[in-house]
Amino acid sequence: MAPRYALLRHAPARVAPGTCYGRLDLEPGPADLPALRVALAGFAQAPLFSSPARRCHVLAEALAEGRPVAFDERLLELDFGAWEGRPWDAVPRDALDAWAADPLGFAPPGGESGAALIARVRDF
Repeated sequence: MAPRYALLRHAPARVAPGTCYGRLDLEPGPADLPALRVALAGFAQAPLFSSPARRCHVLAEALAEGRPVAFDERLLELDFGAWEGRPWDAVPRDALDAWAADPLGFAPPGGESGAALIARVRDF
């Protein structure tokens, strides 16, 4: 039997609308835990892995119900570097255009490219 995986994204982060965030360690907003538990019923014995970001590990631990959760930095979101925490409107338009034109090759100043993100997650 082929392995099955359930991939979850964290609940909306508590951040001002229009803010660029990837690696910012933000508090999670509320999650619908009862609905998630129903959706994950077939994965009750599956190992749990999570990004160490607060908005992810809070959800993972709530769903784990006592099972161990393995935290792995390779599961962190894209590093937006100098853009982190800034309003998207404050990011220079030419930089956003360069990122949109080449999301795999372009990296924000001090951040990582889409290709680097993919390589990191593939290593997981």
